[in-house]
Amino acid sequence: MAAESPRIEAKRRVEYFDLPARSFLSRCDSPRLPFQWTINPYRGCEFGCKYCYARYAHEFMELRDPEDFERKIYAKRFDQGALS
Repeated sequence: MAAESPRIEAKRRVEYFDLPARSFLSRCDSPRLPFQWTINPYRGCEFGCKYCYARYAHEFMELRDPEDFERKIYAKRFDQGALS
């Protein structure tokens, strides 16, 4: 699980974690957005915009505290082993 990833570094009240990933591309099928693909090298964001469409990813990772989106940032690392 992503919540068990090792911590990379911490600044202020923000923690950065390493997250193995198969891709940085995500299909976006929301009718509210004018594009079909997003490039997202991380999960979470220090800006913490309340309207951000990516906030659901932290809920998906079972991080329920809304402030975790700004405080726990997961940097995706391309993992070729995950492709097999």
